[in-house]
Amino acid sequence: MTRTVKAALAGVVLVAAVSGGFAGVLAASASPLPGDSSQKAEVIPSGVTEAGLSYGPVPMPSGDDDTVPDSLTPDLVSVMGDNGVLGYAESSLVFGDAWQAANPKDAVAQEAAREAARTAGDSVQHVIPVYAEDGMTQIDTFTIEYPPAPQTSVPR
Repeated sequence: MTRTVKAALAGVVLVAAVSGGFAGVLAASASPLPGDSSQKAEVIPSGVTEAGLSYGPVPMPSGDDDTVPDSLTPDLVSVMGDNGVLGYAESSLVFGDAWQAANPKDAVAQEAAREAARTAGDSVQHVIPVYAEDGMTQIDTFTIEYPPAPQTSVPR
């Protein structure tokens, strides 16, 4: 099974710009330019917790199909928390797998509720715990926000 990373990464980059950052993307963008000794690439630690959860940066696609096998995506992906703390969040929450509806009827209801809130001028947020490398100690939060719908007016 593979995950299409292009759309997910685009959404995460947008979220990163709004809510504090996605550490895998930040690390990639922090790579030094050729001949530039003033910048240093940030290394995102990876490994396995005592509980057996893998942690690390999101792997980048390496083919023409923009997919990464699910088996290569760590259980806990690196994120920059709302307060600027680098940590790890559950990949199923970051990528939205955990927010998926169980059936089409629930999906329609979820989307209708989200759009009703956005149309009313409210943002919809998912606040995700950010953990230290042990995968248990919460050190921050990571907020994914769907901003309010743009308010449009009809010219007279």
